[in-house]
Amino acid sequence: MRILILIILAAITASCASRLASRSSDDTLQMIEGTVSTEDGSAVKNAVIFVDGYPTAARSNSHGYFNLGIKHDADTVAVYSEAHGSEKTAYSGQDNINFTLAGSFNANLTIPDEDEELVDIGYGKTSRRNLTTTVGSVS
Repeated sequence: MRILILIILAAITASCASRLASRSSDDTLQMIEGTVSTEDGSAVKNAVIFVDGYPTAARSNSHGYFNLGIKHDADTVAVYSEAHGSEKTAYSGQDNINFTLAGSFNANLTIPDEDEELVDIGYGKTSRRNLTTTVGSVS
């Protein structure tokens, strides 16, 4: 009986280990970087970077440079600047994306309300008001 239980436990452990290994390889992020500039070549500071239409924590610095990690299955990367417009491009695994903003807002982006705080829940993002549990914050 003990041998049967040990065999079952070994099979369960092997199954869980293989699932965790495949899951961790799917969760790896692709690091991308790039610049955000205007048509005249000047850097755009504090532009928000969007992935698949939703904002990320990444912003362009004073030189227009940004970098972030995104999932391999992302479809689009976009940038938004209140003063200079928005631009969107298809993502196909490249590690460098440069944006030139022309002053037009031609990317459909989901910009959360000032009151709506998005919370990363591990497998996606949701509004804080949609949660049924307490949430802590780390700055």
